[in-house]
Amino acid sequence: MTKIQKEFGVMTVIWLLCTVAACIVLIPGTSAKDPKPERLYRVKTIWIEPVNGREKLKTIEICLQKELESRGFQIVDDRATADAILKGTVEAEVVLDGGPEDAPKAIYEFQLMVSGEPIWGARVKFRSKPTFAEDNEYAALKLAQKLQRDSRNSAKRAGLR
Repeated sequence: MTKIQKEFGVMTVIWLLCTVAACIVLIPGTSAKDPKPERLYRVKTIWIEPVNGREKLKTIEICLQKELESRGFQIVDDRATADAILKGTVEAEVVLDGGPEDAPKAIYEFQLMVSGEPIWGARVKFRSKPTFAEDNEYAALKLAQKLQRDSRNSAKRAGLR
């Protein structure tokens, strides 16, 4: 083996090691800021941040509180006592020039925040119901189901269930 071949082989090995190291850094959940595999299972108490809505009757916050409490989460009135903050947005997608297949859609996007960092998120998009209150009920149901399922999966990955 010549000197050039040896040097090329060493450089190739170094390049491969650097590439592997870079890939490890880019894998979600492996950063120094995030030493845990998951934190979602630790969230038991939630403060729901108010969402600006069109109607105050049957707001999303009321619907979320009902659905989350029925799944074992405790909704608190004081932000400082909560394990996490649930914040989100409610939007509508309306096609102005279309047929019945282009019916308005409701879009609910929420994140669960711990220390200002999102640890969970969900987006629910569906064909709008006859009333905004029905949209809120449906979205709250879907969001609560997903949070419960993801929390259970988080506990399993942490070896608790």
